[in-house]
Amino acid sequence: LHYPLRRQRQMCIRDSSMLETEELSPLVHISRPASNQSNNWNSSPSAILICGWMDAQLRHVKKYAEPYRRLFPDIPIIIMLSTTRFCFFSSTAGWIKNAKLVQSELLEAGRISAERAPTETQTVFIHGFSNGGLISLSSLLEHVEVTSTTFPQPLGAVFDSLPGYDALDKLVPAATAQVTGNNMQTRLQRAGMIAGLYSFWYARSLSVALGGRPHNITFAKELVNKPTSWAWQKYDIPLAKCPPRLYLHTRSDQFIAPDSVEKHAEDLQRVNREPAPVVIEAEHLKHSAIRWPPLNETRTRRMVWNTPQHVQIGRAFHSVYWTSIETFLRDALSLVPQPIKSRL
Repeated sequence: LHYPLRRQRQMCIRDSSMLETEELSPLVHISRPASNQSNNWNSSPSAILICGWMDAQLRHVKKYAEPYRRLFPDIPIIIMLSTTRFCFFSSTAGWIKNAKLVQSELLEAGRISAERAPTETQTVFIHGFSNGGLISLSSLLEHVEVTSTTFPQPLGAVFDSLPGYDALDKLVPAATAQVTGNNMQTRLQRAGMIAGLYSFWYARSLSVALGGRPHNITFAKELVNKPTSWAWQKYDIPLAKCPPRLYLHTRSDQFIAPDSVEKHAEDLQRVNREPAPVVIEAEHLKHSAIRWPPLNETRTRRMVWNTPQHVQIGRAFHSVYWTSIETFLRDALSLVPQPIKSRL
């Protein structure tokens, strides 16, 4: 169902059986770490950032946060939700407000991580879903401003079911998918959303034709493939390459064309000046152990399925999905340069 934000907040308060989260704003939530627990990894990110698909309810995105909480009980997990209104009608001030909230939590996570392990580099691992998650992530990349030396550096990113094309015939059904039912209220709601999307689309197309900013999805696709977008500590991070990335997508996705993901991955390869990635046909894997080339040789990885629907890969192929993410995360951590220890 397409719940208003107030209704979503009421639902997450009652849903006490799942991962506990604190609401920082209607679109930004955080699961704080348990102070008496630690993980068994040799190193870990300072934080996890999850960017949910458009109009996803918090309780659904939490299901993807729970495996990270089991791996890392001692670090914060930040969740950025997205709505149709946020993705296509939010003002710049609204994007900056959410970015500042996330930035503040990352700053605190980096500070705590540096106090706990002063010789390690502070990092954040990112998991985004669909074009809604892409737009949320790009709004953060565009507006983050930091000077702290302990602010977490982007470690790597999982791109689940993204990016798609900027196409009106894909945007309208995706944006209205949560509006179910056929009574007068839902018909009016759906009609209003469609009218608003058409107006937005043609107004933005005219603006683009006159030399203005591209459509939101096109802009986000370009932004996340620019190394400078990921240079949150511009004085310290090399700008030659984007962080490692794992694309997970399916040929049965009704909103995200598989060739759009393929083209985006190929563009990332060119930016990173790396050889072609190994593309894993994951539908019939009998086990979840995959031998990938080292990330220091090829930072881009891609897995493609045949049958899952949009953002349903993790549900349909749970073991392979999460084992592949964990492997990617471990490999990304192995690339992190450690600070040079003083000899004094």
